[in-house]
Amino acid sequence: MKRLPLISALALLLMAGCATKTRSTPGGPTIEVFRDGQTPSRPFKQLAVIKAEGTDVDASVIENKLIQQAQSLGGNAILFDPKKEIGVQPQTVSFGVLQKIYLYQGRVVIVQ
Repeated sequence: MKRLPLISALALLLMAGCATKTRSTPGGPTIEVFRDGQTPSRPFKQLAVIKAEGTDVDASVIENKLIQQAQSLGGNAILFDPKKEIGVQPQTVSFGVLQKIYLYQGRVVIVQ
């Protein structure tokens, strides 16, 4: 019986993988999200490259803002590039501790 939670957790992790996700924000069109070098299986046209900087803590907030920006640019998908470390900054709550700063970048596309 103790194995059931462990097996369930492992199954959940395996299913979470690198699957394409679809997101929509209130009032906006649905956006397909591609990560880790994945691209749409259908032809697509690149509209723009959008960027933002932030820490790991800010990752989901930054990605949501980039998705909203992709929607406003008329895209129906975003291809996120792997984040790149671009510097460090002092951590606000811990004196002498540095936080890594990353560049988050996505390509806004229209998938046909």
